[in-house]
Amino acid sequence: MGGPALLPGALPPPKQKRSFPWSSPALPVPKPARAVPRRRGQDAFADIVAGVQEVIQNIGRGPKYDLVLSSGFLAFASHSGFLKAVEESKVPVASIVGTSSGAISGSLYAAGYSAEQVAAELARVAPIQLLRPNMQPWKGGVLSLDPVVERLRQLLPATFEELPVPLAVGVVDQTGKHMLIRSGPLPEAVAASAAIPMVFAAVDIPGASAGPHIDGGKVDRTALKAWRDARRESMQWGKQPPPALVHLVDRSSQLSGADDVAGTGEKKITVCRSPKSGANFFALGNFEEQVSAAYARAQPAIAAARAQRQTAPVASLMPLFAWMNAPQ
Repeated sequence: MGGPALLPGALPPPKQKRSFPWSSPALPVPKPARAVPRRRGQDAFADIVAGVQEVIQNIGRGPKYDLVLSSGFLAFASHSGFLKAVEESKVPVASIVGTSSGAISGSLYAAGYSAEQVAAELARVAPIQLLRPNMQPWKGGVLSLDPVVERLRQLLPATFEELPVPLAVGVVDQTGKHMLIRSGPLPEAVAASAAIPMVFAAVDIPGASAGPHIDGGKVDRTALKAWRDARRESMQWGKQPPPALVHLVDRSSQLSGADDVAGTGEKKITVCRSPKSGANFFALGNFEEQVSAAYARAQPAIAAARAQRQTAPVASLMPLFAWMNAPQ
């Protein structure tokens, strides 16, 4: 699980690899076209054509990936190294889900900052410089994340909906239930995901139920299963979530939540592991060395996963051939 290490200083604007639709004008809503009934054969053919179009789009660049950034106490360096490997490998990113330090790192990357900029922001000062005593003891914890929320408001758009890349963060509500936040106020949700129990005061997320909320890593360090289930619910029938790259940082406490990725039963998952950071609120240790080590671990794993997925488009064409040869 991670505490923040954000700076009050200015951070360069994110690279324009992704657009920022933070203040785009409202567009007129087009009238829905009248549905035209299709025969059974037309339904099958249309579904296959849609699948073939998706396959053709993926040939050469491979499929998009979900990125999963686990909790890990002050694991900003390792997450930055993993993101650097993703970035330099030119992995198309479908979405990001992060918990605790993974939520902070992932939110910056989802907002369009490069991996290098993410690392620079999170390494500039010792975390203690952005922590304050908690003056609301009924929220638990001895330290307040209010300054972190303010810094995140400077760096991030106001809501999840304004992010160029879809993001979800894992939190735990006041009933002890793990939940994913993927809409509404963004800075508060990211800070809540990093609110280590008994260390930080719980964070109020405007509009969220059963608050205030704390670090999602208390129950689930990756939120992988919850995110994949949510993805399936939002997809068309028969479709499956994209493959996922999971960066799993070793736990710093035995009180942390579940992190058995294999036990989730999820398919098409590649796991890159990193050791715990060894950092503390007064010093982040050898940050650059940890970035480089995480990058070196992640790069071959990502390359192997992508090489395997590059063969999938050809196999995906088999339903078309089967349909063409089936008696009509």
